[in-house]
Amino acid sequence: MRRHMLKSVSALTLSALVLMAGSWAHAEEQAAGKLMSGFHPFALGATSGGPQTSMILGGVIVDPGLILMAGLGLKYDGNAAKGADKVGFDFVLHLEYMLVNMARFAMGPEVTYHGFVSQAGSNADAFSTNVVVPGWAFWFAPFPVPLALGTAWNLPITFQKGADPVLQTSTWQLRLCFIFG
Repeated sequence: MRRHMLKSVSALTLSALVLMAGSWAHAEEQAAGKLMSGFHPFALGATSGGPQTSMILGGVIVDPGLILMAGLGLKYDGNAAKGADKVGFDFVLHLEYMLVNMARFAMGPEVTYHGFVSQAGSNADAFSTNVVVPGWAFWFAPFPVPLALGTAWNLPITFQKGADPVLQTSTWQLRLCFIFG
């Protein structure tokens, strides 16, 4: 538990440091209209439970409130069995559409695809495990800067080669994003 929290905090800290290099021009648009609007580069650091790993994504906001992202999820398992991979990563594709899109708040449906290239603690083949995660995203921008906090209610569906699909109970995520101007 402690290790997972450290990885989550590390992912968010890294995301914040990397993303602070952008401009603050989007803050004026947020105050005047919609939180997710215009065509802007968008970066996201997200942590979550369930089958997902900590993720760092980059993408674009496509007017009016459509968000397209891609990135990598990373996981390290120091307790992996001898001969198994200790480091795993997955390719992530993400799509959101903000049905409610106000100046400081946005929410709407989302879907994420995780294609596990390598799995920590396993010697499974690349893409032998795939996860599709439909959900509902919530974004809030409490400050007059292009920084938003978010969460999502998700329902991961895991497809593993040679096995039946697995549907998990809902998982919540903590998200931090910086919208470059």
